[in-house]
Amino acid sequence: MLESEAASILDALLDALREGAGEVELASTVSFAAATRIARFPTSNEFGDWDTALHTFTFANAVEQGLRRSPSVELLRAVLDAAASVHLDRFLNVPAARLPSSAPGADPVALLE
Repeated sequence: MLESEAASILDALLDALREGAGEVELASTVSFAAATRIARFPTSNEFGDWDTALHTFTFANAVEQGLRRSPSVELLRAVLDAAASVHLDRFLNVPAARLPSSAPGADPVALLE
């Protein structure tokens, strides 16, 4: 089952390219997924686990920024590598931390305080 999950993720990314998604748009989506993985990381995880998730985000973001500056097939392939890394980091998110949310109409200044 795990292999089919990874394959379906890569297929979805390739389908998005075939349907007209831009390379940077695809890379940005993977970077966002890596950032969300960090945001959902439980504070109970060990340093090495955090290091793994942060490395994935750093890599995904570097690929995105590289594609913005100098698009290439090699960097586009790296988007798929970054997506696979985000997928592999999923087991470190157990249990996943909840994302903070605010009530509709809440005062942003009060929330920051």
